[in-house]
Amino acid sequence: MTLVQRTTPEQPDSPGRKRHQRRAGLLGYSGAGTGDTAGKDDSSSDWGACLCRTDPGPNAPPPCVLFGLKTPLCDSERLAEPRGGGGVRGIQEDRLRFCRFLSCTCAAVLWRSPCRCGTCSAPLRPADIDPLPKMAAFLLGLLLLAARFPLTSSRPPGVTEAPGGSRPDGMSQRLPQTIIIGVRKGGTRALIEMLALHSDVAAAENEVHFFDWESHFQRGLSWYASQMPFSAPGQITVEKTPAYFTSAKVPARVRDMNPDTKLLLILRDPTERVLSDYTQVLYNRVQKHKRVQPIESVLLKDGEINLDYKALNRSLYYVHMQNWLHHFPPERIHVVDGDRLIRDPFPEMERVERFLSLSPQINASNFYFNKTKGFYCLRERGRERCLHESKGRAHPRVSDALRDKLYRFFHEPNRKFFELVGRTFDWNDRPERREPRH
Repeated sequence: MTLVQRTTPEQPDSPGRKRHQRRAGLLGYSGAGTGDTAGKDDSSSDWGACLCRTDPGPNAPPPCVLFGLKTPLCDSERLAEPRGGGGVRGIQEDRLRFCRFLSCTCAAVLWRSPCRCGTCSAPLRPADIDPLPKMAAFLLGLLLLAARFPLTSSRPPGVTEAPGGSRPDGMSQRLPQTIIIGVRKGGTRALIEMLALHSDVAAAENEVHFFDWESHFQRGLSWYASQMPFSAPGQITVEKTPAYFTSAKVPARVRDMNPDTKLLLILRDPTERVLSDYTQVLYNRVQKHKRVQPIESVLLKDGEINLDYKALNRSLYYVHMQNWLHHFPPERIHVVDGDRLIRDPFPEMERVERFLSLSPQINASNFYFNKTKGFYCLRERGRERCLHESKGRAHPRVSDALRDKLYRFFHEPNRKFFELVGRTFDWNDRPERREPRH
């Protein structure tokens, strides 16, 4: 199966040669197959092969999409290697020819400009390409090659728009337009449950961990979309994974998926967040009948704050926020005050609605304080529900001396975060000076 064959060059004055020149001019080529390359080696004007490269280099044109495939599609040197008998080698060569043809077609039809690299052996020239008559062969070859040798995109999973499932009623699974990125023990579950009160929000039930777990990320965006709830046209799909905020690789991956994604970040007093983090681990270890470490032993080392304790790193908000602001402008990130959300949720949710350009539907009647649990629960269409019993657990008793050490440790990092986001929180105030809590 040979999809593209090189033709013997025609004489410069032949009708066929002139026809090729006219075609090259219509596609936007300059000097392709014309007199300005006369006397030079063919490789100096070869251009189609550059799309076969696995690493196009900093000056190469952007990736090209043709019928849903992105180039570069293959590594020409790898494909040209014999892998057994002559029959296998012939198949490899056919596939290499197809790769060159697809690359050149893509450049001719979409880029409308030549490129010079010569990384593939015997690459095609503009005069060898006539995309329209070969389109039927292209589609047939694409199906055959996809069945025998699956072609893979040079870009990693997570950078291309991919739809999920759909239903006859118009509902579909879509990639999220809004992501709650964190922080762990900051109130992400309360935030997404409150946000789900809005009729224009479709909220994912579980933490997907798509961007921070390699095993999930390698499955691609189609898999990611399949983890989303079905939503109607006009609804906003929201997912939350608190670990995103503190994962260094996540911001770039989210941006590559969609740079217009709106991000919600809910934060609490870093000291209180560390204590909540420890409390969650403590209960998990108790349930699994594992040995429990006293809080002093994990927070302190030789009498000073233990910098190796991961929970402390999660509360250094300015470090992680710098990474997110490197990939997203400030107007794409809304910081929710988790402490205020606990004390009085309605004003915070009003701000979230405005940030997401949602109509004002959530109101004060959607919240009521549960004295038994010690925090606000939700009321929706006559039904009342509270967060899981794992939420709102009492923290272990901590000495005043240890708590003071934590406050002093976080004072400067907090100040840097305030400057970074242009907003002040009450985290550096002593507890006795703060607003009363329930």
